[in-house]
Amino acid sequence: MPNLIGREATLSSQTEQQESRLVPTESVQILVVEDSVTQALNLRFLLQKRGYAVSVCHSGEEALRYLKEHKPTLIISDIVMPGIDGYELCRLIRQDRQLADVPIILMTALSDP
Repeated sequence: MPNLIGREATLSSQTEQQESRLVPTESVQILVVEDSVTQALNLRFLLQKRGYAVSVCHSGEEALRYLKEHKPTLIISDIVMPGIDGYELCRLIRQDRQLADVPIILMTALSDP
């Protein structure tokens, strides 16, 4: 029977080495737009652990206010939110010449958005 523990340790070590070369600097600013405090904290934790600078807004309206003064490198937004949802937020951002080039990732916990 092959030594799976040794193989897993080797693969884990190789993955860690690859990730350490790819860790971004704090100059990468990600805006997370998520109405669930728990989900926002989890996502912020995971991104900060990888070296990203993260700001969190808890609504589409709050995100639009934030974006009047900041231009993040990337926006990650929930789709299903009260008020301005992720789709509408994306449309409004795309209409702003200063923000139109910022990549946006839309996500949802639902299986059928």
